Amino acid sequence: MQASSECTCDFNIGTRELYMSESFKTVFGIEPVSVEENLKLYKAHIHPEDAKRVDDVYQEVIQNITNDVNINIEYRLRRSDGEYAYVQDKLIILRDSEGNSYRILNVIKDISSEYFYKVIEAIEREIMEISMSENYNLKDIVTKYITKIENLFPNMKASVLRIKNNRIENLASPSLPIEYISNRCH
Repeated sequence: MQASSECTCDFNIGTRELYMSESFKTVFGIEPVSVEENLKLYKAHIHPEDAKRVDDVYQEVIQNITNDVNINIEYRLRRSDGEYAYVQDKLIILRDSEGNSYRILNVIKDISSEYFYKVIEAIEREIMEISMSENYNLKDIVTKYITKIENLFPNMKASVLRIKNNRIENLASPSLPIEYISNRCH
């Protein structure tokens, strides 16, 4: 039984053919084409900052630099909507009697939720530690928190307002233009 956030691949090292399960369409919106074209399709969806690292792992397996039979790697994979999913790719390497790899089986799982929860928890723990120091400044702490959240979600901009003397006042808006803030806070 396959979980709804998992996909499978079967890569034939000799022919360079890649079978991609139909669940890629459901999970990532990536529609497999033919076994001859799937490798190019899949590589095009790996985040550019992760592509070399992922390729290096595969090259080690293909060139028999590693004798591992199970490898786990995490990277980002672009969905059809342009957003990136964080994935865990579990590779199972099949080897012949001489130890040469001839096939790679993959189980690729979308771990985006787990990734975000883990990072947010680390951010909150760091902010709590800073806020317990004697010399903390509320504006600096809130700005640091918002900046880290915006880095985690690059298309998001955030602002924290407060009420002071019955007026709305900007507390922290690290990436919003000053004109935007000054027009909304009086």
